[in-house]
Amino acid sequence: TLGHLQWLLNVDRYRAQREFPERDALIRVCDPASWELLGAMVQELIDAHPQSPFVHLGADEAGGLERVDRPECSAARDGAGAVFARHLEPFIEMTIRSGRRPIIWSDMALRHSHALAELPRELVLMDWSYLVLNRFQPVVKLPSRTVVDETSLHDLTGEDARLVPYLRAAPLAPPFPGIRRRPPSAYLDALATAPFLRDQGFDVIGAPSIQCGHDTMCVPDVRLHLGNCTAWAAAAREHGLLGLCCTCWSLRGQLLPVSRALGRAFVTACRRGEDASTGELHERIWRDLAGDGWRRAADLSRRIPGLPNWSNEARPVRYDAQQRRFRPTPALPQRLERARPSLQHLQDGHPVARQVGDRRAALDELTALIDGEGSASGLERRAWSSACGELALRDALWEAARSQAAGGVPDVAGLRRRLTEWSGPAEALISELCTGPDLGSFRTDRMAALYDCIDAMGG
Repeated sequence: TLGHLQWLLNVDRYRAQREFPERDALIRVCDPASWELLGAMVQELIDAHPQSPFVHLGADEAGGLERVDRPECSAARDGAGAVFARHLEPFIEMTIRSGRRPIIWSDMALRHSHALAELPRELVLMDWSYLVLNRFQPVVKLPSRTVVDETSLHDLTGEDARLVPYLRAAPLAPPFPGIRRRPPSAYLDALATAPFLRDQGFDVIGAPSIQCGHDTMCVPDVRLHLGNCTAWAAAAREHGLLGLCCTCWSLRGQLLPVSRALGRAFVTACRRGEDASTGELHERIWRDLAGDGWRRAADLSRRIPGLPNWSNEARPVRYDAQQRRFRPTPALPQRLERARPSLQHLQDGHPVARQVGDRRAALDELTALIDGEGSASGLERRAWSSACGELALRDALWEAARSQAAGGVPDVAGLRRRLTEWSGPAEALISELCTGPDLGSFRTDRMAALYDCIDAMGG
């Protein structure tokens, strides 16, 4: 009802409802035509789900509110928080009148936290945070995107300062892999926004993620998502949250069946809370996929996340809402050419080169385990096998590109053979999961880009 409206505002009929002509995500706020258009949609949603006690109104990531400055609606005069609250007021009221409770995402209300005073307490705030691996951390990011540590808390001003009492945590000594400096005397609560919102009088639903934009294009970061789910489960119990909503954002072309294993772990984390061990959660993911080899699969999965490379760091395709199809953005050969100068500096012993090589080896072994005797559905196992195979192929392409940039001769024939072996089963799987433009896009924008990249290496 506010941002993320590209699918609507790219249609010629509705372009005039953009708040800013050059931006296609934010609708014209506090505008009668916007209220009428979106209100009709909210009413349709209410009518379509007569048994639902909640209606989610969205309203996240609506950047630019502070620039709104019209006589009838001015952030310069009234503050961005007042503009935010006023725009949402009709949708919140109509939802309450229908006997439901409205939900909005919390990030905009936190960024403009003075809006909280103007929002009714029947409203439920869904507080999302997907990159929190450990709840208590030496450094945290605030809703304003300011990064703070224990020593910089006293420098916070404005709306950020309201979070200070909730960010402070008692002295702890949890393990923080990768941190090489001396631990601070106290860690900060990375999910401090939830108790802050509770103390403002709102019911809160926490929102972890089992798939998000941080992941590689093919395979989710299992370690991150397990930590995220368990951190939220503990916070929900401690702060009396209304519940948790496990989100799954297929932003980079991941296959939906891949997320089912992490969904099983999320349910276990919620049921068991702090009693759930990391081993137990990994077993919930990997036993069904790899049978008795689940422990080895769990160990391999820890080696898969890592530094993204040129072949998976950006979305391979972008959805064109107006044309209802995916478009490449941009193709891999162009990305390869842009990356060539930086690849020349990465020799065999470079940490990034070692990391990518280690990940490719782990992916190959994990694929073999998943192709074994697991009890998960054939579709789920095939999706994981395809995802691991594609990421391993992209890592092999990266290694070949690095070698070529340094003056070596890539094994183009071997790469083509590997791509052919992967693409046949992958296309059969995608044919079961996708239809129409999505299927065509996978063939032309995703597979074809890989073949084009290998052809470019071969001269």
